[in-house]
Order: sequence, then structure tokens, then C-alpha cells
Amino acid sequence: MFGKLLCFISLSMCGGDKNSEKPNKEYKTEVSEKTNYNFYSLPTEVEEGVALEVESESEYDFDSYSGSLNNSETLTNTESTVVDGVEGWNEEKSKEAQRIARTDNAHGGYCAKGVANILLKMGYPVERGNAHDWDQSLPRKGWKKISCQPASCPSGTLLQYESNVHLGKPGRSTGGKKWGHVEIVTSTSSDGRKYCSDACRGNSGGTVPDNFSGAWVYEGEI
Repeated sequence: MFGKLLCFISLSMCGGDKNSEKPNKEYKTEVSEKTNYNFYSLPTEVEEGVALEVESESEYDFDSYSGSLNNSETLTNTESTVVDGVEGWNEEKSKEAQRIARTDNAHGGYCAKGVANILLKMGYPVERGNAHDWDQSLPRKGWKKISCQPASCPSGTLLQYESNVHLGKPGRSTGGKKWGHVEIVTSTSSDGRKYCSDACRGNSGGTVPDNFSGAWVYEGEI
């Protein structure tokens, strides 16, 4: 998405017939979304109050905007840019998870403590313990394993990673390599997608991103 796009509805800039007469009055449509648009099939003459259809090729669905244009009119996307969440999870819960991660007592390297702090404070049942053991305790607490990769799992998903110790890989001395890793997927319109545990980060997996074991969602009621 590439900044604010101004499309002046004139023959020379919007794909009209360059041999036709210039419209009596120039109108412009201001698009505040940062995205790519394809404007086409414009009339050779535009009169005030005439309905104009704008079709969009973008990640947003404007459903073929149609309306009467004033001298300057702004099109805005009314849909949230937040990534969809699991059932019962929304942007407010993502914000709450991020707030807890910023303010609790889980320091760097204590991902399991951080995730447990977040979930327990938000009413989700979990058992405290080393991250590489969470795949054993989560089913007992009403969590179900689902099929998705960290980059595509919906917000509200708990991601679990094995330790190098459990996998028999070299490098087993500290942190995630020794104890595994867990994190919660969050997504907000202001900060985008974050993976929260002892802190919220833009990248998934902590120090063991290649040890992804599974994605879990809570099936009970909160």
C-alpha cells in the first residue's frame, strides 16, 4: 500500500479517450487507504451529481463504491484491518494480552510464565510448567490442537515449540533451547500481528522457531 492516492477524474489521467472533449468540470476522489487501485471505464464527460462506480483491486473489499461525487469526496475502508481471531477472541483481547505482557513480572527467557500470566488473568485455564511440556497439559484444560502454521494462525491461538533437549538437537543450555517456547498470537489495528509471552514480538518462535510443535485453541467458555 503506497500512501494517499488521488485519482483526478479527467480524460488524461483515468483511462479516457484522449481525443474526446475535456469534461466541463473536474472532480476528484480522494482515497485514504494505502493500496493499489485500478480505475477504469470512466465516462468521457462527468456532470455534477452523476453517480460514478469505482472498482478496487486490493486486499479490502469496497463492494464497488457507487455514489454521487461532490467536488472532493473521501473513500474510507469501514472494515477492520485486524486479523480474524479464534471464537471468543477479538481485538480488545489482543490489546489486553499485550498490556499484560508489558506490565507483568515475567522477564526475558520466562515465556511460559508470561503466557500463563496472560491467560490466567484473562480467565483461560492453563497449568504452569516448562514450555516444552505444555502439549501434555493443554488438553487437560480444554484446549484443542488445530492445524495451522505460526504465520497464519488466527489471533488467540497458543503456539508451542519443543526444546532442543526433547528433540535431541545440539545447543541445549539456556532459554527456549533448554525449556521450549510458548506464545499467544495477537493482532491489533495499531500494532499489527504480535506474538506475546514474556514480551510481545514481531517474529514467532523465540529462540527456537524451527521447533514448532503445534497450535492450540481453547474450546470452553470464558
